[in-house]
Amino acid sequence: MGLSFPAPFVDVFILPTDASTGTRIVIDGVNGRIEFYDASNNLVGLLRSNPTPLQYWGSGTGARIQIEPGRLGAYDSSGLERIAIITVGLGTPDIRYDGNSYPRGIWGGFDADTSDSARAPGVNTDMVVLANPILAGRRYTVHLHSQVGVGTGGFNALECTVDGTVVGQFWVDDNPSTNNMVDSHVTFEPAADIASPTVRVRNNGSSAGNLQMLAASDNHRTLYMVDEG
Repeated sequence: MGLSFPAPFVDVFILPTDASTGTRIVIDGVNGRIEFYDASNNLVGLLRSNPTPLQYWGSGTGARIQIEPGRLGAYDSSGLERIAIITVGLGTPDIRYDGNSYPRGIWGGFDADTSDSARAPGVNTDMVVLANPILAGRRYTVHLHSQVGVGTGGFNALECTVDGTVVGQFWVDDNPSTNNMVDSHVTFEPAADIASPTVRVRNNGSSAGNLQMLAASDNHRTLYMVDEG
């Protein structure tokens, strides 16, 4: 013969049994929640299925850690969310302070101490960054540093492309020389999330002639992409 319990025992279970004040745990089967109280009768923890949050620790309306699907938030004593870890585009995490996204730093890079071949207008150099995912609405900066050999005077420029789309331009001195130095950056915000972006340096299709990225053991050429938040 099966066991049976009084309805109140099944619906609401309190530890210690029947405690109404002080440190206790209230398991509320009717409303689908577990409440945690401290010795001063403050609700300091809550676990529930609906609505979110799933749980918080600390004062129910003040300083607390709050967990809900795709979000972990830290709140100050006035109840304002100060720090949050959330899931954003492509399932990647984002850390925010007072609503501002934290920079993630260098997102991919290229470093070489040997020269590339001369590249005709419209042709990619060998400088490429296979970066981590980039997200719409975030800001990224691509920094190029290289000595550049210019064979023909006139308009000469290097383009920054992401998956073949031009996002900016690095200017090159128009004097034919092997002593031109490019130390420049391009900043852009993608219109859509890109899971595996390819960032390249390309000789502008309108350049006057071939451009060559030059390097040596004591004069590296570098390409870095930085996530600025």
